[in-house]
Amino acid sequence: SLSPATGEAPATIARRADASRAPLSLVQERLLFLEQLQPGRTVYNAPSAHRLRGRIDERALERAFQAVIDRHEVLRTAIVDEGDGEGPMQQVRERLEVALFPAEDLSGIPADDREAVLLRRIEALVEVPFELSRAPLFVSRMFRLGPEEHVWLFMPHHIVWDGWSFDLFYDEMSAGYVAAIDGRASPLAPLDASYGDFASWQREWLRSDEFTRQVGHWRTRFAAAAAAPPNRLMTDRPRGAAMSGEGRTEWVRYGRPLAERLRALGRDTDATLFMTLLAAYAVLLAGLGAMGRQMIGIPMRGRSVAETEPLMGYFTNLLPVQLEVKPDDSFRAVQDRVRAALLEAFTFPDVPIERLLQDMPELRGRGPLYQALFSFQDARRRPLAWGNLRHERVEVSQHGATEDLGLWLVEGPTGLTGGLTYHADLYLSETARRLHARFTGILEQIADRPDTSVESLLALDDQEAQRLHDWLATPALPAGMSTRATVTPLTMAPVVTALTEVTAVTAVSAVSAVPATDTERRLAETWGRLLGIVGVRRDDNFFDLGGHSLLVMQAVASMGQTLKRRIDPRRYIFESLAQIAAGYDEAPELPQPRRGLVGRLFGGKRRA
Repeated sequence: SLSPATGEAPATIARRADASRAPLSLVQERLLFLEQLQPGRTVYNAPSAHRLRGRIDERALERAFQAVIDRHEVLRTAIVDEGDGEGPMQQVRERLEVALFPAEDLSGIPADDREAVLLRRIEALVEVPFELSRAPLFVSRMFRLGPEEHVWLFMPHHIVWDGWSFDLFYDEMSAGYVAAIDGRASPLAPLDASYGDFASWQREWLRSDEFTRQVGHWRTRFAAAAAAPPNRLMTDRPRGAAMSGEGRTEWVRYGRPLAERLRALGRDTDATLFMTLLAAYAVLLAGLGAMGRQMIGIPMRGRSVAETEPLMGYFTNLLPVQLEVKPDDSFRAVQDRVRAALLEAFTFPDVPIERLLQDMPELRGRGPLYQALFSFQDARRRPLAWGNLRHERVEVSQHGATEDLGLWLVEGPTGLTGGLTYHADLYLSETARRLHARFTGILEQIADRPDTSVESLLALDDQEAQRLHDWLATPALPAGMSTRATVTPLTMAPVVTALTEVTAVTAVSAVSAVPATDTERRLAETWGRLLGIVGVRRDDNFFDLGGHSLLVMQAVASMGQTLKRRIDPRRYIFESLAQIAAGYDEAPELPQPRRGLVGRLFGGKRRA
């Protein structure tokens, strides 16, 4: 337990006496709430497909996979609310067996059509939502394309998985398959802790001096952001009150020669390839309206304790990294700022963004902290063969988007592969293709001329300039709309500050009625406090006012404490303040203080 004298968290993660259940980790709590807020979506499905070439030993591959399942409790875990007042918990099955064979046989389909049929089958599976209360929280399906060619779809839910887990999966499947072919037991050493042990340990860490130190750093860092929020990105379509989460991917590929040239670019300034690519992405976003101040969500590994390194599970913490890009900056200047910002973030990587919002009310009411995400993973050391099987990744589309824009890149032996993901409610595929082309142009220019200015990197050709002129000439929307209603494909914006003004979120219409009932007034006060605004009206929608899912959590918790009543938080998506207030008036009183998910996150009691 936590030392009362020093405020230090335990140096190691201890094993729990009862391995059958565990609290949720903080990132799991957030993801579960988002799933409950908009159920039935597949945004957090994490598909991967693996092409295996060679004569496969079916029994050996199944033994290798079973060893992985036996080794990692998180692969035998469901998220269950047992009704005991503790709220959702991790429930771990002692044993779970999964068969890989017989495979679904596609070998009889004509060769010219086989790959298309395979991808349709995979995409159909990817679009099936998980039921989080039932283990396993992964899908496994093997397809046979020929005597020596199989494709294996392995798709966990993000609530039990992250990018580092895929690296572990590759290594353990390769080692386990070789051992199984040779008739040997798994060569992997026993784990010192489980994901559930980590989640329990994390509860103690939240009370430590180190946590307090990191929170203090981020409070100072984002004080300026509260006074001067980052510029917003332009979109093709207006932002609606209830976003579908529907996403698309524009695939990107860059060969080894370009990757090495970009890596060499950072050697003089101690910038990694990750930093160089992020700097190029920041330039891209500057041309999309985020010139000047911008904020990009960066996944942090979240594995600061030694016992977590070999664990599969969801550890990743998303932190908003503040950057500044100016028209007359050279690319090297942008790269230097990115390097400094990342090194700072890596020093304080463990504070969940939920706690950041909870502790800094001045950040609320300005919409999401960031609209864009960037992820980079160095996968050059992943094994290329699993015993006698040659392994290749198969690109699988994920039709979900958690941010407006996201760029993820994986470095492998042949170069960089990845995708530009975009929210289909906001952007057109034509825009994504232009962004892809512009990003490629930026990379090629900086590889040869790193001192090129941002303004030059974003220079428009005549056709792009005309499209931008047409977009700017479109009449502004009436008050209450969040961006332009016309679906005019965006281009890269020129370096002018006026662009940040035309995409700003407009004021709420003043024609709504004043809150009438006591519940409406209390709810309006709660919304105003959380969002940092005044004059909330009866027909306002929480999301239209700049709210987001994390603030919904706080609104539900606050009103529950005030009224001793609770409504389904999903009502916030479509309903007005008056409708939600009526829901509170009709809801039964809570029999006792709630100690579930919302209570634990925002002021409720919990066990030590």
